[in-house]
Amino acid sequence: MLDTEPVVTSDIQRAAERWRTEDVTHRSEERFRKLVEHSSDVITLLNAAGRIAYSTQSVLPTLGYVPGERTGRSALELVHPDDLPVAERLLQAVYRTAGHSAKATLRLRHKNGSWRDLDLAAVNRLADPAIGAVVVTYHDITDHKAAERALCESRERLHVALQATGLGPWDWDLRTNETDFSPEWKRQLGYEPADIASRYEEWESRLHPQDRERVLEELRAYLDGRQPEYAVEFRMRHKNGSYRWIYTRGVALRDESGAQTHMLGCHLDITARKRLEEQLRQSQKMEAVGQLAGGVAHDFNNLLTVISGNSDLLQSDLPANESWQELIAEIQQAARQAAGLTRQLLAFSRQTVLEPKVLDVNDVVREHEKMLRRLIGEDVQLMAVLDLALAPVKVDPGQLGQVIMNLAVNARDAMPQGGKLTIETRNVTLDARSAAMVCGATPGRYVLLAVDDTGVGMAPDVQARIFEPFFTTKGPAKGTGLGLATVYGIVKQSGGFISVCSEPGRGTTFKILFPAAEIPVSTEEPAVHAVARGSETILLVEDEDAVRSVVRRVLRQAGYTVLEAGQGGEAIQLAGQYAGSIDMLITDVIMPEMGGRELVERLTSLRPGLKVMYLSGYTRDAIIRHGVLQAEVAFLAKPFTNAALVTKVRQILDQPTT
Repeated sequence: MLDTEPVVTSDIQRAAERWRTEDVTHRSEERFRKLVEHSSDVITLLNAAGRIAYSTQSVLPTLGYVPGERTGRSALELVHPDDLPVAERLLQAVYRTAGHSAKATLRLRHKNGSWRDLDLAAVNRLADPAIGAVVVTYHDITDHKAAERALCESRERLHVALQATGLGPWDWDLRTNETDFSPEWKRQLGYEPADIASRYEEWESRLHPQDRERVLEELRAYLDGRQPEYAVEFRMRHKNGSYRWIYTRGVALRDESGAQTHMLGCHLDITARKRLEEQLRQSQKMEAVGQLAGGVAHDFNNLLTVISGNSDLLQSDLPANESWQELIAEIQQAARQAAGLTRQLLAFSRQTVLEPKVLDVNDVVREHEKMLRRLIGEDVQLMAVLDLALAPVKVDPGQLGQVIMNLAVNARDAMPQGGKLTIETRNVTLDARSAAMVCGATPGRYVLLAVDDTGVGMAPDVQARIFEPFFTTKGPAKGTGLGLATVYGIVKQSGGFISVCSEPGRGTTFKILFPAAEIPVSTEEPAVHAVARGSETILLVEDEDAVRSVVRRVLRQAGYTVLEAGQGGEAIQLAGQYAGSIDMLITDVIMPEMGGRELVERLTSLRPGLKVMYLSGYTRDAIIRHGVLQAEVAFLAKPFTNAALVTKVRQILDQPTT
């Protein structure tokens, strides 16, 4: 008995151990089966014919089918038609080799007819006796795909919104130096998304050399805490080689420890704004210089009137063979030259008197063509490209001729070795966008006058100053610097716009836009009046004693009776006391206490039918609205010759009383 007990005990132990092992294995298999059955991923077994042999419970929530419902059906039946080629290639590759696996993203049809996005993985286990199938595992990513599509749509909407605002976001990783430049940021500089690498150096390398140190110092000051914000304007190089003005703001992000990790910001292209600011500064500068020039010209014209008038009187009083005649002629010549300078100053300052007429610009070009050919020389080829259907404009023909002549002279001087000068006219229509590029212009019809040369061209710093009076690049005694300033003033006073395009070595083009007139070209010929004496009574009002004295002598020498006064109040008192008739009033425009316009209004009420002529050295007065002479206003600009004075007086007196 004692010999058999250990044997029995050993068998029982082995049996118990086997039972425990089988129980553990059974429980492990049950646990694994439940884990597979309740996995969120669907596991499907395909037989050698590619048909479904088994699917886990997850097929119900994923595709809406009860496990076993699709058993025996082809695995490709639920694949979206567009994804079917991908699915077929995947299964062919998997079935070809034992153990081979493949992955794909496919759309499968849900039982309710909708489409689900699935990440799918398949592996060939046909050679494994325990499995004997192709194992396909797929995970539902429909919600993830929907979120991706929503994010893409949101990004697209954001990109469109940024395009509308003109903002170009950027993100600079301060730890890695990588920089994410948005498509809008790159578009502002003319680049495609793939053109610029995601590196900080790409940004710095495009900074204008003159702005780089200032911008980098602003950035360092902000990151070091020496400056509360980062907001700066600078120039960046465009893909085409030009520079664009950029305004950028940025803010630094910090981690939990307070260390700076990123800088986020936006670029805004402000080139158009900078251009308008420059135009405004230029306009303000020209206005200030113009006011100064107008004031100087006014006083100078009074002096020239005295010089010219008295020299004319001396010339008429002295015998023709008198040796003094030569000196007087030199005085008169100097006075005429000085008067020309003051006229140019007044033209620049837009204070000259214009007598506009509706005309065809082509006619003015043709009228000056012969003179231009003699002026520019034989080594310069002159071409006129004229639009025969050109719209009329309303400008002063004499001033327009001066514009053409001055631009031609400027072009000739830019072509010392000869070249080609082209004068072009054509009709232009500005829409709202193109009008916005021309400072002060409004949409509408215009006539373009362009003068183009093949000369030496101009650098940008020279272009910025060409319309300033007395600025010239010519040598001593070769120019006054008033030619282009005169052109600028005439064009502006005529309601037009002027621009210049030039590059060193590539010539210069001046473009002038005049508003098109809505009435036909005037064909009225000016009346010709012979210089004649008179016997009428004239009331002369002039606050400058020397001017009043010379005008009085000239008029009396021509036979007129002259009453004179130094100011408006004195003139009114004299007119009230004078018993005889007064045929005409000659008055200065600008006088202390009472201006010429007010004086005319008061005297014409006292003496109806009184004829009036204004005198002035410039036009800052209400009688000449915006410097443009109205048809009913008789005006004589200072300085004038004695012959011009008596001729104008006779013309006015001979006109019928209205």
